[in-house]
Formats: sequence, C-alpha cells, structure tokens
Amino acid sequence: MIKKRYEKINEVVYSKKLDNGLEVYVIPKPNFSLTYATFATKFGSTDTRFIPIGETEFKNVPLGVAHFLEHKLFEMENGEDAINLFENLGAEANAFTDHNQTAYIASTTTKTNDVINLLLDFVQSPIFKEQGIIKEQGIIMQELMMYKDKPGNRAHIGIMQNMFSTSPIREDIVGTEESILQITKDVLYDCYNTFYHPTNMVIVVVGNVVPEEMIKLIEDNQKAKSFPKPQELKKEIIVEDNKVFRKHSKIKMDIMMPRVSIGVKLPKVSYERNQIMLDEIKLKMLLENNFGLSSFNYQYMLDEEMFNTGFSYNVQLNEHTGYITISANTNQPEVFAKFIKTKLKELSEFNLDINDFHQMKKAIIGSFIKSFNHLDFIAHGLVDYKFKDGNLFEALELLQNITYKDLERFNNYFVEDAISEFVIVNK
Repeated sequence: MIKKRYEKINEVVYSKKLDNGLEVYVIPKPNFSLTYATFATKFGSTDTRFIPIGETEFKNVPLGVAHFLEHKLFEMENGEDAINLFENLGAEANAFTDHNQTAYIASTTTKTNDVINLLLDFVQSPIFKEQGIIKEQGIIMQELMMYKDKPGNRAHIGIMQNMFSTSPIREDIVGTEESILQITKDVLYDCYNTFYHPTNMVIVVVGNVVPEEMIKLIEDNQKAKSFPKPQELKKEIIVEDNKVFRKHSKIKMDIMMPRVSIGVKLPKVSYERNQIMLDEIKLKMLLENNFGLSSFNYQYMLDEEMFNTGFSYNVQLNEHTGYITISANTNQPEVFAKFIKTKLKELSEFNLDINDFHQMKKAIIGSFIKSFNHLDFIAHGLVDYKFKDGNLFEALELLQNITYKDLERFNNYFVEDAISEFVIVNK
C-alpha cells in the first residue's frame, strides 16, 4: 500500500494495485458522514472495435453497447435489481457511460463495508439472458426516443455530427435504433470479458473510512473471485483531423425558442502525462475570459439580448479527440452564431490581457481547491484524469506553474475550418 500526502490541498491518498490488477484508491475524509465510491472501467461509447479477450482478430460491436452493458449489470442472477439491494442497505446507487468510461456509483452513511462489497459484487457478476436483452432493447429504445425530443440533446448530437465524419463520438452514447437491436448476449459477454477485467478498472472510495481497513476489505473481496488471465488490450480508435465535416446545419422541432450550438473541432495532439488535464483547464481559462459571466462579451450579449437562457460552454479532451461547444437558447440565432464564431476566431490572435490572465488563474485555483469539499468531484476527477494519464492531486501545483505564454500555443485551434454551427428552429 502506498500513502501519499498532498500538503497544498491537505489530502492524503492511499493506493494499492491488487494481484489481479485492480487499482484501489482510498481518500479518507474523517469530518464527513458520507462515503462515496465509484467503480469504473475504461470502456466508453467510442470503443466499438477491439480484439476480444481470448481471440486474435479485431471485432466490431454495435454503437451503444457500453451503455447497454451498464444497464444490464444492475440485473442480478435472481432477477432482482441491484438498486433495490443498495436501498435495503440505506445506500444510493447509480451509473453513467460517457465516451471514455463506464462508472458505477454508491454512496452511504451506514453499513459502508456491505455497500462496497455489493458495489464490487454486482458489477463483477454478469448475467445476460436473451429475454432480458430483448426487454432492455425496448427500454433503451424508449430512452433514445426521449432524448430525441429534448432540444439540448438534439443540439449536442447535431453539432457532434457536424464536426465529426466517421468517429463513433458523433453518435448518441445510447446508440442508434439500428445498433440497439444488434446487441446480443454474445456481444455483451465479449465486451464485458474484455473491458471489465480488473486490469482495466479502478475503484475509488472517498469519505469517513479507515484506509487500511477499506483496502483490505476490497482485497479480500477480490481474492474470493477468479478472473481470466489478462492480455494486452488492443482497440482501434478513429482519429480525425480538425477540419469539420459540415460547417452549418439546421433542423426544425416543436420548440418555443431556437437553440444554437457552435463547435470547435480540436487537432490531434500527442499528449504527455498530465497534459490532457492541463490543456482542458487552459482552454477553459480562454473561454472563461471571453465568454464567462464577468467577461465583456457576455455582458455585451446580454445587453444586445443575443441569448435568453441556457448559455454554456464545454471543453472535452482525450488522447484521440477534442472539441469545444458553446450553446444557448436565443431569439436571434443568426446574430448569436455570427458573434460567437467571430469571437472564437479572434482567439487565434491571442491578445489576452496579462492582468486578466493572472486574475483568471487565481479564480480557477480557488475554485479547484474548493472542489475538494465535494466527494463526488474527488472520486470522478481521480478516475477521469487517471484514464487520461493524469493525476488529479498533482493538478494544483501544475496550475500554479501555468504561464501566460502557455496559452499562446492554442492559436491554431480557432481557425475557420475547425468551426461549425448547428441550429434548431421552431417548426
């Protein structure tokens, strides 16, 4: 077991890599009554081509299989829903799938050991039956239809399909109507056996626990189980350049107000350790300076009534893809889109005021430190950055060392060919 103290954020991290390959992280929070845990695998919606464990040839699997698998694991052998078992222990449970990972979550104030054992056991006890798969296909199909009726979701998928031409990232995480019906028991077992091996997984426990005892509990749980011999995980990811597939598209929906999304497709970069984490933060600094609540542009848009509600921006990076999105509900979709695209292209000239830079840097550092009061931030931040070859607990020191010139290298990101717009208007 390794114990490491991070003085600047007053956190201690206990970790151990078990014999079966599972990496365990425990962060004690003795002043909290809650304990929060996540058990995650590096298997997301874009992992659709890989060599299944025990085989030698690449195989394609349907879109949405990672999300489908997340749903099915909650079904226990006796047909009971794992959610009910957590509730019987006085705990809450949930899960999510994104482009890069699938994570299972449990939080509790009582019977912590039982809750952690249950979290490990239900994820590591797959039961896939044909009848249950057919039923789940219907449930997820309804979920997909529900998402299609939501302007926010349609806007996100629309701008992703504008930016990306062939990458699975352009599709909804739940899949398509066609792909959902192609998911079978064999497909689920291939994905589970390959990506849910302990060597591809991480468990994080944050809260009012004794680290040594928690790690021993998890270790004992894993020793009682057998797993296939690990093999090198091989998958193929489609990598695109930063030229968007379409610069503009529009659809009609039954909505009260138009919605606009602007996307910037980022170039492929060979990242070093911690660089993805830092680049996300640096890009957010640029966006905050130009579109944050205290920025001149934000105030100008308010004064000119360029948007009504729902203004937001987002940055997503991993080792293969990256993008920025800016969205809002607006009665002036053309004016809003033109203004945002103009301001984005101006970032290629990089004329950030040095005093604004230092002010932003202080604000981000302060916000980052405060985030450690939230157990879910610690748990998911640790996993997210680990899967991106970064360390959440090293971020503060790296943040403090960011310089003005570090932001200049993003000049070539905000070019005409990398920017697209997607608009939803009323029927």
